[in-house]
Amino acid sequence: MAKSPQEIEKAKLDKAAKDRERRTQKRATPASTPTMMREAFKDLDAIDILDRRLTNPEADLVLPIRLKGEPSHVDDPHGHHRTWYLRWFNTSIPNRFHTVTASLGYTPVKWDELQDREIVSNAFTSSEQVRRGDRGTEVLCKMPMTYYTAIKAKQRGKHDRAMTPKALRAAIEREAAKAGLDPDDHGQATIKEYAATAVSSLDEQT
Repeated sequence: MAKSPQEIEKAKLDKAAKDRERRTQKRATPASTPTMMREAFKDLDAIDILDRRLTNPEADLVLPIRLKGEPSHVDDPHGHHRTWYLRWFNTSIPNRFHTVTASLGYTPVKWDELQDREIVSNAFTSSEQVRRGDRGTEVLCKMPMTYYTAIKAKQRGKHDRAMTPKALRAAIEREAAKAGLDPDDHGQATIKEYAATAVSSLDEQT
């Protein structure tokens, strides 16, 4: 029985894929397993970085900064168990540092608090605070993660109550969709009903 044009084309593509795979295997170095590669290049300064990328090729190229006492990036790659919320502030803006520390409640991070000092690029080490940039104008500050998330939750609640019913309903619809209430599965009416109920409940509380 003669093959159809589609079957012939598929066979060609399969053969081409196998040929590429064979050529790739021929070009591969003898140290092809993770253990063998690490042993072969154990003296390379970047070996830990290469191992991390090999384990998770899709991971962020720049690791988040972690403080001592927190789980390492290896133990908690997504930061779900972090103790501190960290943020860089540009102190070249007039009164910025005073606002950040005296009004917002952030505390500058010191170099000896870091798990890994080398993770800070363009580091400015003339200060005991973690700073970066040629003149050290960017300073790293911290806030307990529990306080940060609680404050942000209150800010969102206040913002929601200040929104018009129409804007709030649209925002809740978006959040409902994110939560899995897909219009294709539940119907747009279900999401609108969820949103309207939430708006009514919020109105009764305020």
